[in-house]
Amino acid sequence: MPRQMGARSQLLVKKESSYGVAPSGNWQKMPVRSYDVVIANDIVPDPAIGFGHRESIDPSQGPVDLKGPLVVPVDVRNIGFWLSMLLGTESVSGTGPYVHVFKPEETTNLNSFSAELGHVDTGKYFVHSGLMINKGTFNFAGSGLASLSMDAIGQSQTKATSSGGGTPTAPVYTPFSQLQGAIFEDSAGSTNPANAIANITAATLAIDNQMNAEIGVGSAGKILGGDAGQLVINGEFTLRFADTTMYDLAVAKTFISASWGWTIDSNNSLLIACPRLVLGNFTPPLSGPGGVMAKVPFHVSRDSGAATSLIATLTNDVTSY
Repeated sequence: MPRQMGARSQLLVKKESSYGVAPSGNWQKMPVRSYDVVIANDIVPDPAIGFGHRESIDPSQGPVDLKGPLVVPVDVRNIGFWLSMLLGTESVSGTGPYVHVFKPEETTNLNSFSAELGHVDTGKYFVHSGLMINKGTFNFAGSGLASLSMDAIGQSQTKATSSGGGTPTAPVYTPFSQLQGAIFEDSAGSTNPANAIANITAATLAIDNQMNAEIGVGSAGKILGGDAGQLVINGEFTLRFADTTMYDLAVAKTFISASWGWTIDSNNSLLIACPRLVLGNFTPPLSGPGGVMAKVPFHVSRDSGAATSLIATLTNDVTSY
């Protein structure tokens, strides 16, 4: 019996039309850096005593606790699927290239999906249904490949000896390089900030749906789904300290706009704009003889003019997600 190697495993995904029901048809093969969405320990020890011995008695079955992190590359085509899970269904314009605009879904019912983790060499396939993305964090840097780190929660896991993903589609994989990235700022309310921020070496942008997942009575320990709570968007800039421009904005609590993104050309790009954010106060530390680096936190809020807190614009050759 062969042992499974991660490089030979595969991840298939498909949006669910009914929550918790694995869809039929052809799924999509998804590039992934790691997938650690797993079933946690569901054994609940029984502390009852009085049986004339000190050994444990049989435990009971606990709830289905399916959750965990996954990390995917930020690429031209596949990232649209994850944006639709994190933010909600997009609006689409154009006839090729297509412009997909994602904004935080106003309702609490975000999209759900199923994922099939295929350990093909051993002939074992694990299907996770009722998956929803609770949080996603984009990482920006001066070099390397872009990635999106997410936390998922799910309802159930089933095992199979063959794939249920039909004939999987596999969009051409074109990853964004951090060398194609840029970060801009402007006055509050702008949905297209135009001023490059100097001396930024890294940044994070975290989008947290703060989902509430409750276990239903008579559901065999399964959650009834994830209800999105108050949306929290925040992050951090890391910069080489050269002037007090950002410090002064932080102290004055001046609201600004900012955008992050990657552009290959006019037909292939991902730009994320937040029209209203405020910087947190900070102190440039003295950590050694090298250049002084400062970490600047920020918090995003809804802009009344733009009627949103975040706009993610993906341009590619995919018709819809």
